[in-house]
Amino acid sequence: MADGLFFTGTVFKNNRNLIQEENSRKQLAMQEESLNMKKEDAAAKRKKARQDQAESYQKDADLSGINDPRLAKALSNKAEEVNKFAADNYENQDDPTFRAELKAKRAEVQLFGKYLTKLDSTITTYNPLNEDAQNLRYKSDDDGNNLFELNLNNEIASFEDGTFDLNANIASFSDRYDKTIIKDMPTPDYIADLDNFETTYVDQTTGETKKGLPPNARDAFIGNFENNYSINATTKDFVGKSQEDAYFNTSFNVNGDAMTGIELYLKEVEGTPNVEGVYESYTDRFDPKSELFDEALHFKYVKFLGQKIYEKESKARTQILSKPEKNGKKPGYTEEMKSIVETKEYTPGEVYGEVTLKKEVFSPIKSVEVNITPEMLVPGQDEKAVEALKEEHLSYTGEGEKATIPGNIVAIATTSDNYPVAKVEAFGKVFLLDLKPFYTQVKDAKVAEDGVGQAILESASGAVTETETPTPTQGVGAKYNK
Repeated sequence: MADGLFFTGTVFKNNRNLIQEENSRKQLAMQEESLNMKKEDAAAKRKKARQDQAESYQKDADLSGINDPRLAKALSNKAEEVNKFAADNYENQDDPTFRAELKAKRAEVQLFGKYLTKLDSTITTYNPLNEDAQNLRYKSDDDGNNLFELNLNNEIASFEDGTFDLNANIASFSDRYDKTIIKDMPTPDYIADLDNFETTYVDQTTGETKKGLPPNARDAFIGNFENNYSINATTKDFVGKSQEDAYFNTSFNVNGDAMTGIELYLKEVEGTPNVEGVYESYTDRFDPKSELFDEALHFKYVKFLGQKIYEKESKARTQILSKPEKNGKKPGYTEEMKSIVETKEYTPGEVYGEVTLKKEVFSPIKSVEVNITPEMLVPGQDEKAVEALKEEHLSYTGEGEKATIPGNIVAIATTSDNYPVAKVEAFGKVFLLDLKPFYTQVKDAKVAEDGVGQAILESASGAVTETETPTPTQGVGAKYNK
């Protein structure tokens, strides 16, 4: 037999369990599949969490007050940036640095939304197609471009190219928009009130005879202003558009700079040095339509605005008619004043039925409380008003016509035929009463110390000071002496 034809080594027995190995492989595959399913489930949960988080951040972008699609798109894009930032960094949600940055980005979206809401409202207000904008004119640059539209287009472009600076745009908002508009404002209602107060009077400090707003008109005007320019506490509405315009848009010249009443209040009362740089949330406290509205602040501001308007108008209206005599005496009821009271040429003022008051011979006074009766009424007034007072009197006293009821003298005046009367408020209505029965009370109250007021008051007593007593004018007040 040839060599190499037979196996001469050691033979080992095959102990492998092929079935067991197969089972192990299957078990490993099942474990791997289960692990992959868990991973996929975890990934799905993370994706769902990111989606829920993104929806939550989208709520920061309040589009309810934005109608312009360009502005709505800018706010949506800003919110989407926050969503992406949160999604990309979901694994770091417990990191304090990440959470602080996310909080800052969300706050910026909210502030951006408020800014765009104001911009949208401004675009609507100043739109030439807006019926309320018919009294507006628009400033132009040196090339004739409408500055309002130019600034708006530049701002919208900055949303797209990433150059928009929220804080800078908030600070410059008024310059870029409000101050590019020339407002031909209708005459405010308070001007008519001031016209009624304007009269001729003697300055008790200088002795000069002046035409304008007498000192005692200040409190009366401010009281009227507060009543007419404050909002309704229930509805939060102004009396009318004129009042709302005056509230927001009355302008004052302060050292050469134009400032609104609100800006002036912030500067003088609250001590804000840079009123142009305050955040919207700061000025929203004055706006009755804002969530940040402060009603107590509103009423303080209305009084402040009335004071500033009176101060401005008082200076503008004052004219010196004559200087005092060299002997230094302050004129009281002089011949000059008497001639003003009894002048035949006058401007018709307030009208009560058939009774007309002289506009130039009307003096508002600080309220004087008096007791009145219907028999003191000046004849010729509206019969319905007279009957109303008689009914109130009877209901109040139940004791007949001579029993008195309370009233307040708020002004003294002279009728078109030179009879001195008291303007009296009683039971929510206004009446004209004979001034003569109240002569002493008004004089002792020292509320009629300007020239016209003295003249009216003294004419009720018949006295003439610092001159010879003139011959009484025939027929003056004759129809009232009953």
